[in-house]
Amino acid sequence: MNNQRMTIMIISCDLYRELWDCTFHFFDKNWPDCPYPKLLVSDKKTDYVRNGVQVLAIEGRDFGGRINEACQSVHTPYVLFVPEEYWVTKPIKSDQIEYLLDLMEKNDLGYLRMQQYQRLKKGRRIGNGVRSIAIERSFDVDNHPFIARTEILQGGAAADEEAHVYERRLSKRYLAMGVEAAYAKKRYFPFQEALTRGLFFRRAYRMALLSGCYRGGRREMTSWEECKFNAHIKPRDWCPRWLYAIIRRQAHKKGHLLAGEEPEDLTI
Repeated sequence: MNNQRMTIMIISCDLYRELWDCTFHFFDKNWPDCPYPKLLVSDKKTDYVRNGVQVLAIEGRDFGGRINEACQSVHTPYVLFVPEEYWVTKPIKSDQIEYLLDLMEKNDLGYLRMQQYQRLKKGRRIGNGVRSIAIERSFDVDNHPFIARTEILQGGAAADEEAHVYERRLSKRYLAMGVEAAYAKKRYFPFQEALTRGLFFRRAYRMALLSGCYRGGRREMTSWEECKFNAHIKPRDWCPRWLYAIIRRQAHKKGHLLAGEEPEDLTI
């Protein structure tokens, strides 16, 4: 019988449907005793069938709108939110997830991201491997895998908007909503980002081939493409905060934006 404390929401769209078998393959492999109901959300009607998975087609809505409408079909107080391109890589223990839910209830947390982000300030210790987040900037909360209270997930997705716009505005919305946020060490829910811009990261591509469940035609990044991606997209991950501030200031002086920034972020 399904545990009615949390729903696992896999958010996706028809363009990524060839990833679904891999996504659920790694769920079943690394979390075979998962007690929570699974909900797959897509943007088009589909004949996709998988044991233990409810498929919900929400047509005519963009990423944010699909999340908002999907929450109306959720009957549990919490949602584990997982985009389809994040694959579980190591065994997950259900009792550890229950421990996180207990912490969320006890501390009135509305959002718990399932990884530590390098630029986050070290917050107050809440539990074993769990610390608070003081939401201050864009991407302090994001749409990587996280657990949220259902009403908060729905309230933060009130508009029809693309995924990158939703993610960028999420911190500001949760701050305005007064959401208490935290992050957990990745050991609770170890995952691998499988692809970006339609291309597989090389490690994920090998995972897909070895699993035998991928039958699509996407190609993998070359080593050089992946190196450029990591250097350009995530400078705040690979350099100290003070150096990132200097790079950002110099770029803004010349009228340039760093990856993930928008025109209103120009400081000069």
